Amino acid sequence: MLSHLEYIIILAYYLYVLGATVYLILDNRDPAATLGWVLLITFVPVAGFIVYLFTGKNSRIHRKQLKAYQMPGEDFIRRNHPGYEEDHRLGMKSIEATDAAGAKSRLARILYSSAAAQISTNSSVEIIHKGDLKFSGLLRDIENASESIHLAYYIWSKDPVTEVIRKALFRKAAQGVEVRILVDDFGRFGLGERTKRLYRKNGIRVHSYARFLSPTKIHFVSYRNHRKIAVIDGRIAYTGGMNMSEKYTTLWRDTHLRIRGHGVRTLQQIFLVDWLNTTGEELSCEKYCPEAEGVFGRKPLQIITSGPISQWPSVRKMFFEMISNARRSIRIQSPFFIPDQGLREALENAALSGVEVDIMISGKLLDSQVPNWGADTYFRSLLEAGCRIHHYGKSLLHAKTITIDGDYGAIGTANFDVRSFVLNYELMVVYYDRDMAINLESTFAEDLTHCRTLTLEEHKSQKIWIRFRNSLARLFSPLM
Repeated sequence: MLSHLEYIIILAYYLYVLGATVYLILDNRDPAATLGWVLLITFVPVAGFIVYLFTGKNSRIHRKQLKAYQMPGEDFIRRNHPGYEEDHRLGMKSIEATDAAGAKSRLARILYSSAAAQISTNSSVEIIHKGDLKFSGLLRDIENASESIHLAYYIWSKDPVTEVIRKALFRKAAQGVEVRILVDDFGRFGLGERTKRLYRKNGIRVHSYARFLSPTKIHFVSYRNHRKIAVIDGRIAYTGGMNMSEKYTTLWRDTHLRIRGHGVRTLQQIFLVDWLNTTGEELSCEKYCPEAEGVFGRKPLQIITSGPISQWPSVRKMFFEMISNARRSIRIQSPFFIPDQGLREALENAALSGVEVDIMISGKLLDSQVPNWGADTYFRSLLEAGCRIHHYGKSLLHAKTITIDGDYGAIGTANFDVRSFVLNYELMVVYYDRDMAINLESTFAEDLTHCRTLTLEEHKSQKIWIRFRNSLARLFSPLM
């Protein structure tokens, strides 16, 4: 016979499950995802619901709250670029002139509409595949700075490389150069509060992006700023996969860009809006976004941003459109591979139509192999469709690139996973230049020599406990 207390506990449990289920249904997520969360909160009471609130809640529900104190980057760019529409019109003409199939023009229009991504044509782009070249170039540009240095990174480590950068920043600040640093709350390993005070004492303004670990914003903790931006004097910019860490000079294989010309303005604007959203201070775009002086090249670029505050998941739309319109080849590099249903089907359709689809992921992950276990569950149907899966084994592959038909593609900060598509603040540089595509294709071929290619037979022969382990990891793939 149950006691009154036990009846009350059972009733409270049923009311909790009923209330939480109604709440989840009203979130209007994918039915399978909703069912998964219902099961979690049913069998892991309270803790499961807390995990959902912090990591699983639909970002569209949070968007109204986020907009209460954050300005979307797309709005900022439109507002602070007087010649925005005319510059884009001229950029579109340059793409249309060499786009017989219309795929690139269609992509450019989608990204313009969804992410306010203006085409810039007067830019020079240096592709950097080695960390020592990135940091030596960045250090040189910092040393030559005369007005401002703006740095935004997901991870800022404490090591010999960042120590050299720190000393250079202190020297420039002492000379009167304005130095500002943004770092994500989760990635500020080398910029703790004590170190921040040292930076500030030396004239450098440094902040954690949006302070999502503060008590009033803790329910936004899953929304990480994964962008990497460096802008020197508003005239030279860096972006790509490399964080501020020595690992990129020793352990990790990555791809980064050094940009001059019109493309710098957009990266500066992205930094300015992130600074505004963090500090409440609106810096003058007129002061920090000078007009490019001279002719730097004719490479059409489109720099897109995406995040939980964006109206459209532009990075995902970029990948989907590129994959769907490929006619000869698709080369993807990403340390993590957690596609959603639509992107997986787009890759399968491409392979079934005869397009060469090569997906390269990191075979080595320093912190945990769990993301690779989850990724493995997506490989069976891709392999059956004709896709090729390559595990890079020389070191940790951290590059985030896609190349389509050896003709155009993108380089940036977004992994090919659900987190980058929906939860993170990301940016990608879309290029419409064959020379850049050839560079990326050549590097991909070189990286293949350090890969182990997974076969369908090997995948089918996996032991049952490995398949179960991988399927279990897949349940947590949106959090990885």
